[in-house]
Amino acid sequence: MLNNTTTKLKVIKCLIKEDNPLILNHIAKKTKLDIQLVEYHIKKLIEEGIIISEISEEKKYYFLCSPFYDKNNMNALYALLTPYVEATVKDLSEDTTTTEKQVLNTFMYLLLLFIDNINIEIVGEKEFQ
Repeated sequence: MLNNTTTKLKVIKCLIKEDNPLILNHIAKKTKLDIQLVEYHIKKLIEEGIIISEISEEKKYYFLCSPFYDKNNMNALYALLTPYVEATVKDLSEDTTTTEKQVLNTFMYLLLLFIDNINIEIVGEKEFQ
């Protein structure tokens, strides 16, 4: 899971950094990842509703859903989460057997619990998987 998440994050960061829709081979070049790997993860991110594709001039362009481009929201989220993330990593790192995967999974489930607790209704989703 960690490698899949790391690859997806590289693709997402690339699209945020460029701030413009990109074609597949440009994403692969900019992330220095194999084009088939990028294509696989883009398909998964489309299924997850994170990436949107659009055909223009016979080329398929990829871009992120709008919340990723809202700099004010991203900065506010970063400011809100940074102290919590730092404290959690410190707590987890005190146990020398803690792995990076455990840290990632901890945050994933904490975020899922947060979303569940604030009762956000997600259109088209019956449950989190």
